[in-house]
Amino acid sequence: MPIRLKPQEGSRALISEQFLSTCKQIRAKHLVKLERQANTLEAQLARPGLGKWNQATIRAELDQCNSAILLLSAREGGRGGWDYELTRYRKLPYVKLMAKEHRRGTQRTVFLIGETPELTTYTATGFTYLGQRTRANRRRAYLNGTYRHGPYLICVDVRSLGTTTLTWHIIPKNSPNEGRRHMHAHANVWGEMTGNPLDVDQRTCWGAFGGPCKAACEAVDIPTLLQLLYQFANTLHLDSMLVQADELIRMNLLRKVSGEDITKH
Repeated sequence: MPIRLKPQEGSRALISEQFLSTCKQIRAKHLVKLERQANTLEAQLARPGLGKWNQATIRAELDQCNSAILLLSAREGGRGGWDYELTRYRKLPYVKLMAKEHRRGTQRTVFLIGETPELTTYTATGFTYLGQRTRANRRRAYLNGTYRHGPYLICVDVRSLGTTTLTWHIIPKNSPNEGRRHMHAHANVWGEMTGNPLDVDQRTCWGAFGGPCKAACEAVDIPTLLQLLYQFANTLHLDSMLVQADELIRMNLLRKVSGEDITKH
């Protein structure tokens, strides 16, 4: 059955109803989990003979848990809470937001999918044209410029939400079976793949995005996580390439629109 997309008023993206219902279910389940965790921590605090250090540690965990419960309850409980959450999804810079069921062998899951527009990014590097002493450093300086790349499908496995291990994919929409996906991410298959691109594992060079993405994933803050992954897709840093820029250019996954012509060097 094709996914029917319903435009949300004032939105840049087309947001599917399946996406919104999936997000509601995820947050409701996480809220139940937090409430059980809070009850367990309160029971531990009530035990006699608990040392001061243990009391302080448990109380800090309980305060953190209760804060998360209050935040989720406000967003899940009333009309106003969900309106706030929906506004956050509407402000995301994606073209489409969808949810897709996926089966890998006997395992079933759902992926939250955001489709980005074509991105225009200026590369970042620690090198400049002045004072270059090696050919490799000069090469990276020549690579500096503005590139167009994407669109991408940002896919988040809902099973990883609420954990510290994010399972996700960044897939070039126009070349979904290409293992070399992005300057800072590639599948464990190097080159053309067969089968579903969601079935492979992905290696990611997170840079400064690792900590914030991990925190948003653990907190089940889906709008923030999707925003961070969009910013990751829109970042090209020549000092930490997992896939060389030249390879992406040859595959037409990266197109230089300004800067020095690297084909002359």
